[in-house]
Amino acid sequence: MILKYQSTLIEKMQLSERVWKLSFTRPDDPWTFTAGQYMLFHIDAPQGKGIRQYSIASTPSKRGQLDFIIEFVEHGLAGIALNSMLVGETLTLQGPAGVFTFQNPQRPVIFLATGTGIAPIYSIIKDRIEHSHSLPLLLFWGFRYMEDTYFIDDLTALQNQSPLFHFNVCLSREDMNTGGSQVEQCLKGRVNQGLEEYLNKQGLSIADFDYYLCGSKHIVDSLRQYLSDKHVTKDHIFFEKFTI
Repeated sequence: MILKYQSTLIEKMQLSERVWKLSFTRPDDPWTFTAGQYMLFHIDAPQGKGIRQYSIASTPSKRGQLDFIIEFVEHGLAGIALNSMLVGETLTLQGPAGVFTFQNPQRPVIFLATGTGIAPIYSIIKDRIEHSHSLPLLLFWGFRYMEDTYFIDDLTALQNQSPLFHFNVCLSREDMNTGGSQVEQCLKGRVNQGLEEYLNKQGLSIADFDYYLCGSKHIVDSLRQYLSDKHVTKDHIFFEKFTI
């Protein structure tokens, strides 16, 4: 049920230099959403008006609030407006919308995300674990440097909760020799390189999984082409592209 309503900001937490977790009030039941969907943010600020889409990072079972992982882009309309927003202030939200949802496959699943593309994927993974998903769920999440990472404790908690879930952080520009113990646990390179390294070590074939991709347009397009070149057919690739 799509609903337009006034939502109150109830929590604002900085996750990294430019990324924040914002929590807003959600409508009362029977309103709900499907893990992986997004909400429309109606921005009305002195700098201008506009509508932006942000994926929900929380699960449908989480009552009372909707969580979002948002990168505040410098000079961006939404970034400026949300960065200056204080707890207790209101904003018009509308939704849910979107079709980047779990398709109940009969094969193991690999999630490929970069940056805030983790938001809908985290929601899907957590929702699947809550519903006792019976097939392996693997996540490869890409950053440039270790200092850019966040949400690691949350993913570790999910990994400890379910033996079927495993995640890897991939660092494309980090010096793996001088980064310390945390960096040593990460994979070197872009997410597709981390994916290939991991599957080769496990003796697994790239073509034997369903894939969920989320990130910026050029990264998602690049990953789709990479998977296609590895003989993964289109019906086993699901994706969401983020735009600024």
